[in-house]
Amino acid sequence: MQNLASNLRNWNNLKEGDSILAYSRGEFLYLGKILCKTPKPNQLLAREVWGTNEKGETWEYIFFIKDLTKINIDRRKFNSFFDYGENNNPFGFGLVKKEKLERKLKGFKSIDDLIYYLNNDYVISDEELEDNSYQTAIEEKGFTNIEVDITPDPQPIKKPTTIRGQKVWKRDPVVAKRVLKKADFKCEINSDHITFISNFTNAPYMEAHHLIPMKYQNEFPNSIDVDGNVVCLCPNCHRKIHHGTNDDKKELIQKLYSKRFQMLQDWGLDTSLENILSYYNIVE
Repeated sequence: MQNLASNLRNWNNLKEGDSILAYSRGEFLYLGKILCKTPKPNQLLAREVWGTNEKGETWEYIFFIKDLTKINIDRRKFNSFFDYGENNNPFGFGLVKKEKLERKLKGFKSIDDLIYYLNNDYVISDEELEDNSYQTAIEEKGFTNIEVDITPDPQPIKKPTTIRGQKVWKRDPVVAKRVLKKADFKCEINSDHITFISNFTNAPYMEAHHLIPMKYQNEFPNSIDVDGNVVCLCPNCHRKIHHGTNDDKKELIQKLYSKRFQMLQDWGLDTSLENILSYYNIVE
């Protein structure tokens, strides 16, 4: 049995009425409430009910569930919503981190409402499924016919599409093409950042990044896949804003927000630096 110490600790913390999600093979399949649990781990009962695995271990942390509701929440959607890494794989008595749950619950009346939204309405971004193909699409067909001087204007939200069974917010590579070309293929963090020459464009290779991540589209009345919300970054800065330390991310986001504040307003995206930092799981 993996992670015995944390399993026991989390089992001990289970209380009557707690919400629980049942997970198997990449999906959360049921939502329920804790009815009760055995007074202590019960190996004798567990062996009678479930037997043992090849190591002679059993599942002695026994609890009972009521009010089971069938759901279908893909692991990728769960990880996206709670800002876990895409390879996070639940097992044992896993708990959503307290700070993540508290931040997400602010927008809902209850955990049940949150789960209903996650099960029925939440849409992930295609960045989390196929970022490489998006960056490739930006470079394809070149930039010769791309006009960069367009008038900022709030745009309607685009309908989500389906990729590999998941509803996703798609990103238009033409928007990114305009941004990269207008930036003259220079990193908006530091124009002196050096990268390689792209085989597609014969220009310095740069990547497009949405300052407000696409998965938060539902929080805005207008499309966030617009020029004002897309920035041109060198590959190193792009990786840092996704995978760097919180201090590094905060420094980059503050700089980009300062540069893009007015453009965000012009494109109908009224948001604060504090909000954007929270999207990257950085709390002031």
